[in-house]
Amino acid sequence: MVSTYLSYRLYSADLAKSLTREASLKAVSREAEYYKANIGSVKSVDDLLKNTRIYTYAMKAYGLEDMTYAKAFMRKVLESDLTDANSFVRKLSDTRFLTFAEAFNFSTDGTIKVADVVAQDSVREEETIGLYSDRRIKQGATLATEADYFRNKMATITSVDDLIGNSRLLNFALKTYGIDSRYASPGFIRNVLTSDPNDPSSFANQQTNTAYAKLAAAFSFQADGSVAPGGTAQTTAQTTETIYQAYDTAGLGASPAAAAFKSQYFQT
Repeated sequence: MVSTYLSYRLYSADLAKSLTREASLKAVSREAEYYKANIGSVKSVDDLLKNTRIYTYAMKAYGLEDMTYAKAFMRKVLESDLTDANSFVRKLSDTRFLTFAEAFNFSTDGTIKVADVVAQDSVREEETIGLYSDRRIKQGATLATEADYFRNKMATITSVDDLIGNSRLLNFALKTYGIDSRYASPGFIRNVLTSDPNDPSSFANQQTNTAYAKLAAAFSFQADGSVAPGGTAQTTAQTTETIYQAYDTAGLGASPAAAAFKSQYFQT
């Protein structure tokens, strides 16, 4: 079987073609159309921050989605004087924030600069939309690499401890099912993975967060943490479902890499 990553590379060998295909996907196209139709109504930093859909789209385009929640911080970024070497954004070591601020025409009081009539001119608008699609392609490539690593390594896992001991594998699984690895101790996860997903009273099924039950169901470990004789830590179907879910959880279900994976799955 051709690997997910190789499928992705074949799929996106022509970057321009991939960008066009990505932009044409319904979900992506819908967001781009909304952005185009509504960015013109943004007359201040307040307007941008209040319109969650436009703000989130722009933050994703510039690779700042992890900072979307930090609106007070982003206000300082957008209201910085870009000509002042001592301004807030100029002092930040991460240049993504400066690039983001440069994409808009806000003054230090949060309004649109006098000489401009829109928050973002047509060139910056198209650049933002292009970056959004380009970033999704790159994120898809990264996830495809991790997905292939997960699939290949899972074949070597013979116990829960093997999985927990491989942080790359474990983090992929936890993130896939919406579990923050920072708050999941090895002992707790071991109890989850050795739970019987079909037993309503099992440890995983007793958790308020249903993500743990889904994680338990994604593997086939026995109560003692071992793999059944002749069995595997995950069936082929479980591995496929985990990877499929990984793309959707990451918001990349419509990315070229996900399309390659889903097409490969369908053909197989």
